[in-house]
Amino acid sequence: MAAVGTAAALVLSSAGPVAAAEGDDAQAEGRVLTGSAGTLDLDTLAALRPAFVADPNDQQVSPLAVDVLSTLGIDLGGGIQLFGPNGVIGVGALGQVARTSDTTASAASGAVTDEGAIAVGGNGVGDEAYVDLTALLSSAGVADVTAGLVDQLRLDLGVLSATAQAKGGEIESDYQISGGRLTLRSPAVTDLTAGIDEVLGTLSDTANDVLGPQGALDSSLSSVSSGLVEPLTTALNTLSLGLVSVDDVNVAAAATVDVRAALSSVTSSPLTDTERGVTIDLSRGTIEVDLAKLITYAQGGTYDGTLNNLAPNTEILDPELIKTVLDGAIGMLLDQVPALVVNAATDALNSTELTVHLTANAEVVAVVPVPLATIDIKLAGPIGGFLGLEGATAPNADTSETKVLGGLLPVDELLEPVLGVVTGNLLPALVQPLQSALSQVGIVASVVEPVVSIATTALDPLAPVLNQLLSVTANVQQRPGAFTQAGGVDAGSFTQRALSVRLLPGFGTPLAEVNLASATVRAGVVEGTDPEPDPEPGTDPEPPGTDPDGPDGPNTGGPTPGNNHAGGGGATTASAAKKLPAAGADLGPATVLVALLLLTGGSAAVMVARRSRQSAL
Repeated sequence: MAAVGTAAALVLSSAGPVAAAEGDDAQAEGRVLTGSAGTLDLDTLAALRPAFVADPNDQQVSPLAVDVLSTLGIDLGGGIQLFGPNGVIGVGALGQVARTSDTTASAASGAVTDEGAIAVGGNGVGDEAYVDLTALLSSAGVADVTAGLVDQLRLDLGVLSATAQAKGGEIESDYQISGGRLTLRSPAVTDLTAGIDEVLGTLSDTANDVLGPQGALDSSLSSVSSGLVEPLTTALNTLSLGLVSVDDVNVAAAATVDVRAALSSVTSSPLTDTERGVTIDLSRGTIEVDLAKLITYAQGGTYDGTLNNLAPNTEILDPELIKTVLDGAIGMLLDQVPALVVNAATDALNSTELTVHLTANAEVVAVVPVPLATIDIKLAGPIGGFLGLEGATAPNADTSETKVLGGLLPVDELLEPVLGVVTGNLLPALVQPLQSALSQVGIVASVVEPVVSIATTALDPLAPVLNQLLSVTANVQQRPGAFTQAGGVDAGSFTQRALSVRLLPGFGTPLAEVNLASATVRAGVVEGTDPEPDPEPGTDPEPPGTDPDGPDGPNTGGPTPGNNHAGGGGATTASAAKKLPAAGADLGPATVLVALLLLTGGSAAVMVARRSRQSAL
């Protein structure tokens, strides 16, 4: 029956103009919000009425009221609101524009001007849209899937716009999504930070056992003490004609260690994969994904920080894309953690203050030995300074407790050779036992790797769970389109949406399905033309590379809308519909033959063909 109707139209077009039927006038609808929440059809809410024009040469600019979303009271359960100040969906800009002429229909919504053009970057505060699922993550059923994996989830979309124009057989459409940052907080990441802190605590305990009073370092210094007797004696004999002896030499060392300070060093700077746009912030327990960069990494193209350059009906949380790229980025970033912890803990240990205490007695050798001095020197400074590490501060010497008895020598005169021994003998002698003691602390990657492995395993299901929680389709193109106002004729129409959102799609029927920033148009019919021409023989009504089945229904073919992205600077492209011959044109025998073959089963066509040949003679 469809073929018969088509053939009849062809025959009639050769005889004269087609009378305009009801609904042949151009129609346009700009609508910020459409969709459903459970059994509630958002399209039926008067407060969300779009800008709609169905009369020739008319226009309507009717943005939604700023406070209307706060008064809708659409409850998703447990007091969670779909819209409003603390709603799951932040709609953003509320512009709605519709315009028509005799043959042209134009519509726009979202961040648009009163003339229906996209307002690149928006018109001001409050224009940015978002989806925040945090309040839903603890709800019944959902918590079983998200527990231990994600407890906050938000997608910031930036500014949204959609425009469409229909003129004759041509469609021009455009959209804007100026952002696209997914932020989630994961207990797996906060647990990793807690695990690192625990490891550092254990290392601190070990370090204190090794470097504290009567620890392994202190116990290893007896040989250093005995090795100073001769150098001190030699140094002091230069002052007393070889009559000085030194005894009771003792060197002690101690430090109080807390390498937990290294945690702030590890967590202060986020871990970032600049190529894939993934950032892990250990201090906040968050993972941030720049979706524009992630998609550019996976599919190529030029990164501009927006989601404006996507193919029609692109699922931006595509399971394969998210799983492959996100897992790779998270794994790569977490693999850096052991080395970061080792470096930070080592730096913290080398920065720990170490105190070395040298004591000794000196006396003048005589028939009755005469006490000369009590040597008491405290050396203090960072461990790195004792080891002579580059950039480390050298130890300071406190000699205030050194005493010269009987006034035999000025103190400064005594200290000069003693400090020479400290610098030339004691400090070098400390390096080897200090290094040996530090090696016993055990600051190595292998003590951190188990907690990192636990986190990596815990985050493995993240991508599939995200797909259960949220679906976002960008640059939605639908033909025929879908008017929401009474009187709108879907046949021959086209709808452009900035994006479509489905909440909790992996838990049976989605909790809500919401389209943000839609523009629907239908061109007016010019007498003598067919608003829905068939494609010419041998042509493909649907050019390759388009998705025939957008999220709101099948694409029934026809010209593919242009996709000139906001701010892109390129010319809008559009596929022109095939035009029928003008009224009164000579269709020729072949055209009439085809039509009559379909109408009469062949017999009338033979007669027409015969008459055509006779006319030719």
